[in-house]
Amino acid sequence: MRWIAAFAGLLTGLVIAVVALLLNPVPHRGLLQPLSGDDVLTLRYQQVNSRGFDPSLPAFLGRPPYPEDRMPLPDPALRHLRTTMLVLTGREDGRLGLAVRTSALARDNSLLQGRLATEEHWLLGWPGEPGMVATASSNHWFMLRDELWSRLHGSGVVLYPRYLLSSLGSGRTLPEIAAAGSPFAGGTLREWVEPGQGRASHWVIQLQPPAPPPPAP
Repeated sequence: MRWIAAFAGLLTGLVIAVVALLLNPVPHRGLLQPLSGDDVLTLRYQQVNSRGFDPSLPAFLGRPPYPEDRMPLPDPALRHLRTTMLVLTGREDGRLGLAVRTSALARDNSLLQGRLATEEHWLLGWPGEPGMVATASSNHWFMLRDELWSRLHGSGVVLYPRYLLSSLGSGRTLPEIAAAGSPFAGGTLREWVEPGQGRASHWVIQLQPPAPPPPAP
């Protein structure tokens, strides 16, 4: 009977730990809210092709196998790296842009702190315009938490119509845009996803130029 009681206690403790982890309020602190203002450029993007790790719960936990079209890069030194080509839409003039995003698993990821993040570098551009380079960090915890809820319930669960991704990076750095000759140079960006079924999800990125300097006295 002792081993039954010990097993029951272990199982109860495990369930309590999982529930406490899923309800952990700490992740709210690092998320960055969407941008606002007339100067904000809001775009949707569609993934065209990608190579590297799959940003899913098994991948963050280091558990293969991966889908055949999302295998990690063959070099062991790059197994936590992902490169994605994106098409940007949503400009008022209808022009399409291209972006390449390189993502790497953040070194300070922690389940206890609700941080399952990637550190990212973006290359964005439109034909005939100066290109932009941006650095950012995305915390995927909330989406992956709901994915885990879905697996526990055995059915799809979407708790929020929008999941914010942009967060403070390692060292509590903010997203930043570098773009020589562009009004967005020195600005910032935000990213989120509006979940749907499969490819029906909408991925959104916002770009905002820096605030103008105060007028000279």
